[in-house]
Amino acid sequence: MEEEIGDREPKRIDFDAPNVDKETAEKKRDELGKKLRQNQGERHKKVQEKRDEREENRAPEESIEGFDHAFKSLKTSVEEAVEAKENVKAVLTQAKERCLEMTELIARSSHFLPQYTMLSCQQTVKKLEQLIEDREGEIAPRKKFSFSSKRKEEAKKAAEKKDVEEEAERAKASEKKSEAKEDLPNALYLRHLEGKTRLLTREEVEGKDIVIEDCKKCVIRIEGKSSAMRISRFEGGRIEAGA
Repeated sequence: MEEEIGDREPKRIDFDAPNVDKETAEKKRDELGKKLRQNQGERHKKVQEKRDEREENRAPEESIEGFDHAFKSLKTSVEEAVEAKENVKAVLTQAKERCLEMTELIARSSHFLPQYTMLSCQQTVKKLEQLIEDREGEIAPRKKFSFSSKRKEEAKKAAEKKDVEEEAERAKASEKKSEAKEDLPNALYLRHLEGKTRLLTREEVEGKDIVIEDCKKCVIRIEGKSSAMRISRFEGGRIEAGA
């Protein structure tokens, strides 16, 4: 009686049955054991081959040892950049990129990293970022606030305001003084006119002084000859005088 022995589970054979030859039974038992051991060895071999293939295809950092090596390499690069003496600005920009790579490396490795290791590495990245920020502050220090500068600016503005006020007061005083003067008895006055046209006839002007004060954008025509003409604060107009 022959039995097929393969990957499928073989039929059970009762080697102690009375109709089975002892020698034949021993031979079949040996063959069965050999076949089982062979199949088991092949299965173990296939499992190991698949495991080896996964290891070969795995990125170098996809293990605690690989992660540790990659992380320390980036960390050293950032620390050296912070201590750089030349091309500091460009070097610090590259250091920021290394910090970003470290953060991405932690995220990619989170599925196999111990929680403590992951948190510790995140804290390390934050410290490195702070070192970069401090170094940037050293090469481009911020302008310090100065109370003395502020006081000087305030004093300057106060002085300018005082000058304007004093000038206005002088102008008012001059105007009042001018108006307070006693009018000349033999004079013709034109005062505080704006945008007006005035004609002074020969009869009005003859033998008199003409006084023009505080007039803007006015046209004044004078006929005849006056004995004198006094003009004060006349703006944006014209005076026409003729015989």
